[in-house]
Amino acid sequence: MDIAGVLLVGGESRRFGRQKAFAHWKDKEFYQWSFEALNEETQKTVIISHPSLAEKLKMRYDGVYLDDVKYRGKGPLAGLYTAMKKIKANWYAILPCDTPNITGGVLAELKELRDERVDAIVPVIEGKKQPLIALYHKRTLPFIIENLEEGNLRMSSLLDSISVLFANNLKSPSSAFLNINDQDTYQKRRSF
Repeated sequence: MDIAGVLLVGGESRRFGRQKAFAHWKDKEFYQWSFEALNEETQKTVIISHPSLAEKLKMRYDGVYLDDVKYRGKGPLAGLYTAMKKIKANWYAILPCDTPNITGGVLAELKELRDERVDAIVPVIEGKKQPLIALYHKRTLPFIIENLEEGNLRMSSLLDSISVLFANNLKSPSSAFLNINDQDTYQKRRSF
């Protein structure tokens, strides 16, 4: 498979105050926007779920997994590791569940930037790196494992250990990258 989609629905939503994956945005739940964007631009999408959400998601979709037990609770790196173990592809497009403005167009732009000389393509929006809205090559797996084993759980640790193309000039609007982590942002932005 050329490119697989990975939807990360693994957070505990502490700042949001409830499970944000199922919060409503326009006419869909948060996670559905990311799932649809991935389905537009990949051959197959898997969902890596927090244990408390897995059963509800499994009633709707096949391909819902918990983090591999060895790294469960270790954040997005564990989710990416699990996805790479569950589905074989050359590239993995990852999205979090809390970016309801995301579109397949963002992923299409990233796909156009693929180059065998780089291990990841990460957007930079308004000066901020977006490692959870990115593409990772299958050859990053050993680096993911190394970081997990060493307890370096930040995505920035992975980026420091691989070859990354930072995409600064995407045509997609910065609003597509809006990440909603708390109720204040949610209430303000949902009325737009």
